[in-house]
Amino acid sequence: MNLNPVTMRELQERFRRPRAGVFVSVWAVAVIGIGYLIYLAARAWAANTGFFGWGMSQVLVNSSLGKSMFEMVSLLLLSAILLVVPGVAALSIVGERERLTLPLLQVSQLTPRQIVLGKLASSLAYLLLLLVVVAPIMLVPMLFGGVGLVDVLAALASIALSAVLVGSISVWVSARASTTRGAVAGSYALAFALVVGTGLLLIAELMLINPGGRTWGTDGREVYSVWLNPYVAMVSAVDEPLAVTNEFVALATPFDAVDSLLSHRQWGRDRINQDVFFEGPFTAVVESGAPGAAPEMNRGRLWVRSLLAAALVTILALWGAARRITVPAPSRILAMKRRKVPEDASA
Repeated sequence: MNLNPVTMRELQERFRRPRAGVFVSVWAVAVIGIGYLIYLAARAWAANTGFFGWGMSQVLVNSSLGKSMFEMVSLLLLSAILLVVPGVAALSIVGERERLTLPLLQVSQLTPRQIVLGKLASSLAYLLLLLVVVAPIMLVPMLFGGVGLVDVLAALASIALSAVLVGSISVWVSARASTTRGAVAGSYALAFALVVGTGLLLIAELMLINPGGRTWGTDGREVYSVWLNPYVAMVSAVDEPLAVTNEFVALATPFDAVDSLLSHRQWGRDRINQDVFFEGPFTAVVESGAPGAAPEMNRGRLWVRSLLAAALVTILALWGAARRITVPAPSRILAMKRRKVPEDASA
């Protein structure tokens, strides 16, 4: 398999630096340390809320701790990716322009698409390596229970896809920017819009569109504004509520806020209050008085819509970036070479 020449060159330059190995080691140690702190925080939360004093078995206690640890680590890694990717990918093309090396790429017989994809791959390869390094750490909560291998893979896939989405947008900004400062500022502004901006749009959407005078209606409704929100997409992929029969989880987990949003999206507030009850520290899902029956979802899972929306934005961003890079036609390059041969021969 032949790698993109742009990707190959930049990866060789990046991984041959002595600090690359040092940074990967520091990254792994830091995530391990933070993971241990998260474990201590989860245990302290359980002790302070009387979690150990309700006569529950150790299996349920460990399951709740494992689930909380997994969710906190997932949110931490996603936040790290969203903070790092814009700063790296934003320098991909505008950096070449400021170093006056972009014309060399433009006459290298590579197409604009190859240049853009090579820059994106080189920007994400190092970050995805960091994700792979800490992937085993995400398996630790499985030892406590409450988390399966599918959950871990879904979280890692969501984080990787979010990196591709943000990286593609940053490459597009880099292709349009004239300075590195402007490219970095624009990339972080758009990343901020994906996270905070979509949340504000959600509030506006819920306030402006009230079917029947109710925020959610009787059977819930679609929330279009958060399709591109990385956090909502990850929670939907890992922990879609009302999709598991009689699921018992801790009452307070890091995913709870998004779980509530997704639940109301499927059923609406009225049916949530009537058909889903909360008992003690655990959540029991019951529909129509039939214990153990999982409610039927009124619409498809949100992560599927998020995946399609992210794919569309990624394609448009890469296409727009390629449009900003002009290369001479192959016939012009061949003609330039032919004109140069007699001059060299006469010399």
